[in-house]
Amino acid sequence: MSLKQLIEKEFESLEAFEANFAFGMTEVQSDLLEQLIELIDSLPQSQGLFMSSKDVEKILLKFEQGYLNGLSKGKYSSLYKDLLKNFDNLEEVTKELAAITDPKNARKIIKYNTNPLRQLYANNLATTLGRKETFGINVFNPLKNIIFEHSVLGLSVQEAKEKVFSLATNNNPLGGKLKQYAGQVAHDALYGFNGSLNKGIGELTGAKDVYYIGGIVRDSRPQCVRWVSDFNGFIPEKDLKKEIAWANKNGEGYSKHLPKLTVETFAVVRGGHNCKHSVKYTNGKNDKIVEIKNRYEALAEDFENKEVKSLDKRSLELYEKNKAIIDKKKSK
Repeated sequence: MSLKQLIEKEFESLEAFEANFAFGMTEVQSDLLEQLIELIDSLPQSQGLFMSSKDVEKILLKFEQGYLNGLSKGKYSSLYKDLLKNFDNLEEVTKELAAITDPKNARKIIKYNTNPLRQLYANNLATTLGRKETFGINVFNPLKNIIFEHSVLGLSVQEAKEKVFSLATNNNPLGGKLKQYAGQVAHDALYGFNGSLNKGIGELTGAKDVYYIGGIVRDSRPQCVRWVSDFNGFIPEKDLKKEIAWANKNGEGYSKHLPKLTVETFAVVRGGHNCKHSVKYTNGKNDKIVEIKNRYEALAEDFENKEVKSLDKRSLELYEKNKAIIDKKKSK
């Protein structure tokens, strides 16, 4: 592949993949919400209130088991498998880009055994997304509990629907509980793996200067703006510790849930939670990496203006579709 093609492939494996994965989870969420509304309608009720029934718990358990067992055959499973396959793409393109930007060490980079690292990330995904029990705990159970409590207490059927809708969507036309959870896991895995790969390649070749790759958007954090704009994306080794200290003191997006930003963790932690920048290591300024940086920023801007807007529009349509179902039942 040419350098241009490799850059595009890396973008498709990171930012573009993440956005499409998150939208796919929005579709799964929308379908689950419709099924839960149908489930609510099937429960014993009279004059808009649930009727107490000893069978409610059995009905909910049967629905839960059926839905969770079906995850392995539906869109959720397909998205999860695509995420795992994408690690192969990301591994390949990361190594090939590194080889092009450092021809002296190209052979060593291509032969670099990254299988153990990829397996670690795959194992973690199996725990967080691959198990139906985890899906049940993080996504399904909170929604089911709303239905159970309203049914047992004989409360309003419409109120139960509205609360399920509110919790499932987070009252956000572009968000939702499942998209937020699965999207966060996918983001952390993709960018964490990419950062770990580049860190390993840097250690392999002895490269210690840093290129901070990615553009600036409206809500970019101060440390990201500083590194992209003030440093023009290039942080020499001699300034890295000082910049990390600055970010830890003045930056945003870091928390106790992330490893502390240090020289050793820089490629993985970067700008904090949900940071879409990436790091590449070099010895001195590198024209090839500058080309990668410039092309990547152009791709990101174009994707934001076209594809992201399209995905947001489709997400809004799903939200309004689900809301219309709730409102229609309410008006009856």
